[in-house]
Amino acid sequence: MALTYLERSLSYIKSIVILICCLISFNGFAQKKSFKIGVLIDYSGKTRDVARPYLRGLKDYFTKFNNEQSHPFLVELVIKDTKYNPLLAVKYYKELRDKKVKVIHAWGTASCLKIMNLAKKDKIIVFTASYDEILSSPKKSPYTFFMGASYTDQAIMALKYIKKENPNAKVALIYNSTSFGKSPFFNKRFNTAIKKLKLNVVIKQVIALNSFDSIKEMKKIEAAKADYAIIQETTKATVSILSAAKKIGLKTKLIGLNWAFNENIMRLVQDASDGYMGIPLFAHGSEVQSKGIREIREHIILNKRASVIPSKFVAGWATAMVIVKGVSLSIEKNTSLLNGFESINNFSTDGISTPVSFSPKDHSGLKSIKIYVMKDMKIKTVNNEIYKVD
Repeated sequence: MALTYLERSLSYIKSIVILICCLISFNGFAQKKSFKIGVLIDYSGKTRDVARPYLRGLKDYFTKFNNEQSHPFLVELVIKDTKYNPLLAVKYYKELRDKKVKVIHAWGTASCLKIMNLAKKDKIIVFTASYDEILSSPKKSPYTFFMGASYTDQAIMALKYIKKENPNAKVALIYNSTSFGKSPFFNKRFNTAIKKLKLNVVIKQVIALNSFDSIKEMKKIEAAKADYAIIQETTKATVSILSAAKKIGLKTKLIGLNWAFNENIMRLVQDASDGYMGIPLFAHGSEVQSKGIREIREHIILNKRASVIPSKFVAGWATAMVIVKGVSLSIEKNTSLLNGFESINNFSTDGISTPVSFSPKDHSGLKSIKIYVMKDMKIKTVNNEIYKVD
């Protein structure tokens, strides 16, 4: 049946409206500017065991962000492998600076400490994966930020937990000789906390990041009769520590700071991880009550990935969330990137972490944490307590 004149007219008008909407949508997308974010990462060095899943988390969140239509810009990543070498990190930082990159994610405590004064001079935001507390001080390093609680804050919160469990505990410190390894323990705040809590540090034991046999060192912990040991390492050394502890029947309770606690450790040492505690800073991949974790799971399934979510992937994903929030605020408020990042307040990561806040006085993002434990090949919280930064 032939269309009436009115029907033809309405159909024509509808087509025009659809075409206009498509053009507006296309034009809006075409007008989006790319915002370059540099990523300095250890892809092939001593800490690649934790750096690689972390990088995947960063990349996946930025990909998800770019695929959404609601944002005013697209993220363009420029990734450099520093091999955990501070000299390479500085070299690549300068290359990114010369390419007018204004936000750089940096890896490695020694690297970040070398870069911080350059960033101050260049007025470049450096978002670090190192949680050395110097990097959170606007007075000392005004252009560096990090997502976590500082290593020192983590260590002090571990001390608070220990004090509550055993008021007269003897404590061991296990670390490596890098700037990262020394960061939590060799400073005034940590020493003040030890004295205030009236705990006794009975041994400070160095174990290399690439250690594969720590029996000799762990026997020294045993001889010191430490009730608890706080560990500042990454995966490889932590696996070595837990394996040695199991072999010698060590009674000391072990607590790892954030880079020394992840599900890969549990997979590698299995029953030797039973009872191992830690401060991962971010929700575990099995915590499906968290909206953020459910969103990650949906993303992984959509992209046909394995169902296991590495904890450092979660850390990278959450960090990327905060980076784009800082950039977005600077655009929305028509202000500097520094002001944008410093105006992040009580930002929700949808349960992946406690809320994130920065200010002109403090550039560390997390003000509270939970303590987790590995038990029966599962990771869960030790208790329902949230430990707050002083």
